[in-house]
Amino acid sequence: MICAISREEISDPIVSPKSGAVFERRHIEKYVTAKGTDPISNEPLTLDELIPLQITAYSAENTTSPTANFTSIPNTLSMLQKEYDSMVSEIFTLRKSIDTLKEELSISLYRVDAAINVATKALEERDEAKKALENLSGSLKGKLSGGVNENESNGDNGDKMEDDNDLHNISDIHAARDELFKKHKALKVKLPYKSDKFTVVQDKTIYKTFGVHADLVQFNSLAKVLTGTHKSEVLHYNVVDEKLDVWKTKLKTIGQVVYNNNGILAAVAGTKISFSTGDTITIKRKVLSINSHPSLNLFVITSAGNWYVSNTNEIIATHPTDSDLIHGDIHGDGEIFAAYNGEKVKLLSLISGDELAAFDVASKHVQQISFAANGYWLLVLSTSDDANTIQIFDLRKSVEANRLELSKEQKVYKFIIDPSSNLLVVATNSNCLTFAYSKKTRSWNEIESLGFGTSGELFLYSNGEDVVNDGEVRFICYDMDADNSSIEKLIEKETI
Repeated sequence: MICAISREEISDPIVSPKSGAVFERRHIEKYVTAKGTDPISNEPLTLDELIPLQITAYSAENTTSPTANFTSIPNTLSMLQKEYDSMVSEIFTLRKSIDTLKEELSISLYRVDAAINVATKALEERDEAKKALENLSGSLKGKLSGGVNENESNGDNGDKMEDDNDLHNISDIHAARDELFKKHKALKVKLPYKSDKFTVVQDKTIYKTFGVHADLVQFNSLAKVLTGTHKSEVLHYNVVDEKLDVWKTKLKTIGQVVYNNNGILAAVAGTKISFSTGDTITIKRKVLSINSHPSLNLFVITSAGNWYVSNTNEIIATHPTDSDLIHGDIHGDGEIFAAYNGEKVKLLSLISGDELAAFDVASKHVQQISFAANGYWLLVLSTSDDANTIQIFDLRKSVEANRLELSKEQKVYKFIIDPSSNLLVVATNSNCLTFAYSKKTRSWNEIESLGFGTSGELFLYSNGEDVVNDGEVRFICYDMDADNSSIEKLIEKETI
């Protein structure tokens, strides 16, 4: 007979009435004492319920016990025997756990595959139906209106700009995500400096950038374009070509503006979003925030009670929310949207709308949320009367990896993290704090301030490709009062 636990021949057999399995007495008694169950059926079992078996004389003569020849060995081997018995019981328990995990994993994988297949088929059918409906609608509009373009005829969209205006949909996000991931992985951006002692050197100055007082100034590091607003106009200045263009939106008051990586502008006024393509979208409630996808002509819009995904022509997905979402940012791979709902920072899927994760914040007044270029950090700046805090969350583990507590005496405006995700610049009312990341200690350490002024708005000029190709990190600062822009590059002090 073979013991169901140790899988060795039995010298002192005993049977469980629950499973009918036969065990070596010392193994089953140890297991029942520890677990209180039958090791085969997992039913409740006590020592009193175990039934001893008698071995016939013939069986006894022909049965060789693994320990029969060692009954006279001293206490040392006796102790080893006890340790061996304990190990046998633990191994059996581990085998059971592994079998259970295998079964659960198999079921989970099957469910995931089935869900993916169903979702993929549903999306394909929806997109086919939608495309057919759009074609039919376009055909009918052309016949009824005599070919007049609706957006041009209503006179409400302002001047139309020439942009790369492919109409993208939710189904395009999968392929874009894979392409962006490959690009980011292949780029391998590293901080191009050997030390952490820097200074900044002015590289270029652009006087009278916009020619008028500009508000809501932003910078797109991929297109190298500064944007600002003046009354109902959006001004966009190409720093490389030194060319200023003006988009006349005909909106009364512009509250927000976004310049996407394909050169399309989106301007917000109240419930209305106008695009430089000539299209306009209107939602039911005031727009709280708008963010652009890193490669597609898709925009994430938040308002009271809902958040939306749109292209330049229409809303293509609507997702209800229990509370307003603000300070949003889109992950570099273009699939995850992060925003603050007044309690937590939520991570949401642009494809399904599902909540993927939620993070607690240090203070309720969140000022900025930003994904790091490395793809696995999320940085959150929150402030209060008692503290200014930057939290760095590790998306791979869904945990807070680091926390920077800044002086409460300073007013903190924003932070900038460089394309290598190793340098962090924090703009305050008195100076720009600088932190360097140590891979050895996995922590951020404050270093000497880079010496940026506090009179202008600071932006990151370099993107990942710039750092790899140029071997340096650059910033651009816009002085709103003087209407001047300056490009400044980071240099190691030893090289000057």
